[in-house]
Amino acid sequence: MSGGKVPTPLPAAPQAFPNSFVPAQDSSPEPRCIVAEPPLQHPSEIPVVSRKRALLVGINYPGTPAELSGCVNDVHNIQNMLLASGWKDEAPSGVSESGFRVLIDADATRANLLAGVDWLVRDARQGDSLFFLYSGHGGQEIHPQGLSEDGMADTLLPVDFQAAGQILDTEMSERLVSQLPEGVKLTALIDACHSGTALDLPWTLLPGQAAWKEETNPLFTKSDAILLSGCADDQTSSDGGRDRYGRPGGALTTAFCQVMQPGAAPLSHADLLVQLRQAMERDGFSQVPQLSSSQAFEASQSAFTLGSAHALAGGQGLIPLNRNPTLGQVVRQRFEPQPQPYDEESPLHAMLLEAGMFCTSEMVASALETMFLGEGGFAGTAAEAPMDGGMQEKIYADGENGQNGGMFGGLFGAVGAALGDTNAEYDDDDDEY
Repeated sequence: MSGGKVPTPLPAAPQAFPNSFVPAQDSSPEPRCIVAEPPLQHPSEIPVVSRKRALLVGINYPGTPAELSGCVNDVHNIQNMLLASGWKDEAPSGVSESGFRVLIDADATRANLLAGVDWLVRDARQGDSLFFLYSGHGGQEIHPQGLSEDGMADTLLPVDFQAAGQILDTEMSERLVSQLPEGVKLTALIDACHSGTALDLPWTLLPGQAAWKEETNPLFTKSDAILLSGCADDQTSSDGGRDRYGRPGGALTTAFCQVMQPGAAPLSHADLLVQLRQAMERDGFSQVPQLSSSQAFEASQSAFTLGSAHALAGGQGLIPLNRNPTLGQVVRQRFEPQPQPYDEESPLHAMLLEAGMFCTSEMVASALETMFLGEGGFAGTAAEAPMDGGMQEKIYADGENGQNGGMFGGLFGAVGAALGDTNAEYDDDDDEY
């Protein structure tokens, strides 16, 4: 940092224990809000020197009442942007597969999407740069541990969600973020409803301040993961954007392509968020994009790049090393679910209700009264919960994967029984994800 100022280390988080939930004896510290400075350790960054991989998912749900129009265009626009920024579509020498995997409409099943995530992170090593795009319907489901501040888990809706189930943010975090070692860069763009905390990253950038707000129950990992999300958790996202050719697209993806023109000088992360919000506001969208991160870094100084010719380190960009002094899940408070109300004009809500996947506020209240309130409820309780090696399965009960986000075992079974197997909630209409 200029001016000879001695940098301060990142404040320590509460301890996360490695093998089980451990109730806190005293009240845990409040979430932090910090302006990050360069860490004392050296080196603090490494160049992108190895592989680049991208998983691009766009689902228009053709032939359904909840059909969208711009999600497939989003995939093509992002792929073109990455190619213009130095990413390669062909397989590198000695490698049998391309650096891109594209899932569109009928191919974007739950099984294929999760297999794509596994492919994206497979054998990731220090210096790798990864990109994940999801453009499609998003929603919410009761959080299996009550760790999110609205008590709901963000979800992605694969094309076969009515039969195979949605994908919870807890599963995406486990399979995508927690699998990555230190020194791997992941950039994710999720253009969907209720996507504000869709990867459960611990730090959210406060716009215009270059400061980071810590989640109440942060999940700390080693990798450098950045999420750009189309809206806050309680908002919907529109696919009413128009690209430079007049084609429909997601509001966030359209703004991102406008702001991140290939060849332009890179923006800082703080400036990127401001410009995205300004671009979407100019286009008439009320949704508010979010930027969250696995690391708290100097957001007003660190350049957001896609490997363009103007990036640092020979055109490849830099990857921050881990700054989190504690790794794992810290639990300070549990929250009761707060689902959004049913929208009678939403085709997606109707599809979810028909499939027995929509959860109303009344049903949640009844379930909570039956399941939790007899023991004083879980809101306001404190504990510190761990992850062994950054892996989230240490926190949740094992369960059968594949159906209705059923990876969380007995808790979801109890919730499903209490709700009549209607444990998901979404907010959408004809031109919203």
